[in-house]
Amino acid sequence: MDTAGIISVIGKTLDLLGIEYEAIEEHPSKNDAVRINILTRQSGRLIGTRGETLSALNLIVKKMVSSANESTHISVDVNGYLEAVDQAIRNKTYILAERAKSFKTDVEMEPMSAYDRMVAHSFLKDDPHLETVSIGAGKNRRIVIKYKE
Repeated sequence: MDTAGIISVIGKTLDLLGIEYEAIEEHPSKNDAVRINILTRQSGRLIGTRGETLSALNLIVKKMVSSANESTHISVDVNGYLEAVDQAIRNKTYILAERAKSFKTDVEMEPMSAYDRMVAHSFLKDDPHLETVSIGAGKNRRIVIKYKE
């Protein structure tokens, strides 16, 4: 499905949910993913507690617009919330990575969602002095930033 179709599906979904919005915009992406941002004054209803409602909305939109033979990477954001969260995760990861390098030791991050762990893993994937591994299970799953000589 093309971007206009995806935006149309999101608009109809928001209408059915009774969410008023100012605009639904496409944002540029570094890869072939489709990034959509919803501008609304009712962001709390769409984001939910720690982004849980927004995660559900992302899943629903992906299911609605993807066909069986097509894998479309779609990210739906609300008022730039996900971008701000991603930046905060990258900032924390950077600080802890610098600590791991400075003290030449492993550093454990706090438990995170699968998506947040993916952001942190991706952020450090090209660092030759560090590697990241996930440990734990369920809501206690976290990343360990490991220093390597």
